[in-house]
Amino acid sequence: PGGSGIITGSFTVEESTNLAVLLRAGALPAGLTFLEERTIGPELGQDSIDAGRNAAYAAMVAVFIFMVASYGAFGLVAVIALAVNIVLIFALLSLVGATLRIPYSFLVPIFGGRNWTIISAGLLLIPAIAMAICLGNPETPFPVLLLVAALAGFGGGNFASSMSNITYFY
Repeated sequence: PGGSGIITGSFTVEESTNLAVLLRAGALPAGLTFLEERTIGPELGQDSIDAGRNAAYAAMVAVFIFMVASYGAFGLVAVIALAVNIVLIFALLSLVGATLRIPYSFLVPIFGGRNWTIISAGLLLIPAIAMAICLGNPETPFPVLLLVAALAGFGGGNFASSMSNITYFY
């Protein structure tokens, strides 16, 4: 819109009028020849998911075989420890996270989104300030550092969980 252009050539009045009508109409007539037509459905995505899962299983088996072949009994212990770690990460932490999120789902509508944001930010900032004070003092005992670090982790988890629920109630 608002631009200009020049088309040059040896056109008759009738050809230039036809060209002007075509340009004002929008699309120029062009022939289209279909060489191939395919319909892609949701099974293509499922094929990719299955291929990724199979690749992950193959890689896991290859690592396990390598660990046992390279380190013997210690490799087997490492493989078992890795399997237990994977189960704990996926199962236990997901369960704990889901369980801890339940009260935050109800606190947001009770306090209101804006008020809960203030409370949640306080739960995040107060341990962070305490951590700065503790780290500034070399005499701080290690158990106090652990307690403040745990509170900071709780505050961060609280803030992240709250933010996911506040967007609905704001």
